[in-house]
Amino acid sequence: MQNWSLTAILDEYRAFAGPRGRLTHEQYIEFFDVDLVTLPAEEGRLPAWFIDYNLMDFQQKALELDGLRQQLRMLQARESDESQERLTAEEKLTKRRIHFALRCSDAQWSTMLCSPDTRMGKQSLVDDEDDD
Repeated sequence: MQNWSLTAILDEYRAFAGPRGRLTHEQYIEFFDVDLVTLPAEEGRLPAWFIDYNLMDFQQKALELDGLRQQLRMLQARESDESQERLTAEEKLTKRRIHFALRCSDAQWSTMLCSPDTRMGKQSLVDDEDDD
């Protein structure tokens, strides 16, 4: 839930378990499904580390996206201003990367590699469970 890697988790377990560590415990840790954890909905019952971690992550991401949007606006303004020189190849690449990053941040994962005019059907190819 704190986005640790499995290696870090097992290292932490081994550090505290010492010689009493068991392979079955490590397997339990490895196969633990975080999606089955239900967090309390009542206010004040979430652990402070969870609130701080998620809030900090959200605020940091928002600042990064604001910076990208500002950089994109500056590039677009330079591009549309005819008195200025054209964008360099590096600036054009930066602009494309910013567009891609912003599109990904909008949770448009299913269409991020498609043109804007592409429309996806209701049935997902990823969720197709046909066994043929």
